Amino acid sequence: MIEKGEKTLSNFHNRAVFQTPSAHHDERRNGARPRFLILHYTGTRTGEAAADVYLGRTVDPGGRVSPHYMIDTDGRVFQFVCESRRAWHAGVSYWRGLEDLNSLSIGIEIVNEGETGGYPPFLPAQMNSLIPLCRDILQRHDIPPENILGHSDIAPMRRLDPGPALDWAALAAAGVGLWPMPEDSDRAAAPEILQDMTGALHACGYDPQADPGVLLRAFRSHFHPEAMENFSPETRLESAARLAWLLARLRDKIPPDRF
Repeated sequence: MIEKGEKTLSNFHNRAVFQTPSAHHDERRNGARPRFLILHYTGTRTGEAAADVYLGRTVDPGGRVSPHYMIDTDGRVFQFVCESRRAWHAGVSYWRGLEDLNSLSIGIEIVNEGETGGYPPFLPAQMNSLIPLCRDILQRHDIPPENILGHSDIAPMRRLDPGPALDWAALAAAGVGLWPMPEDSDRAAAPEILQDMTGALHACGYDPQADPGVLLRAFRSHFHPEAMENFSPETRLESAARLAWLLARLRDKIPPDRF
């Protein structure tokens, strides 16, 4: 068993949060506050296997790892690190000129095998816990929707999670993140965006040092999962329209002091 007690978050619909303290944390650097919410999959079949890594019972090849929260397959929520502390979930990362996203974020792991399991769907019980947990975190820390990202957005050369199976559209409909719904102006801009997709991805926040093809994969995994295996001219144009939509929203919504 990995339960070690429970508490209730402020607006988490009175759901239990099981406390499983990890030793894998430290202080947020320079007094940083959480400004981002980063979503992951565990890459394991069970929550127990993931917890073994977070609690140091199993050594991960990449070093010590910990999220703030983990959502198990049955929807139970486990907290490993206090939100005021720097959990070690993002690793080497970059977004809009910022590095050390660990100091600037809260990380949620969702139990899912991910790539090794062929990207299985996230379960309804997990989504039913993920949405209110995210909303509670966003409200308490005043995190804007444009700052809700996947691990592959901030570390595209290393990570694939949470992968194309996560229903980002449903999350956005519930007030968690952004989901592109291109308008006529975005579709009109798509051919120009298509000429410099890499530049547009950099403008959105993706790492300018990363391989352009990897950046496009990360963008599609989050914002256009249907295009992951479909490289037709129509699909490429649709990706460009979604990227134009996102870029327009970011230019309009992100105040300079956010970054």
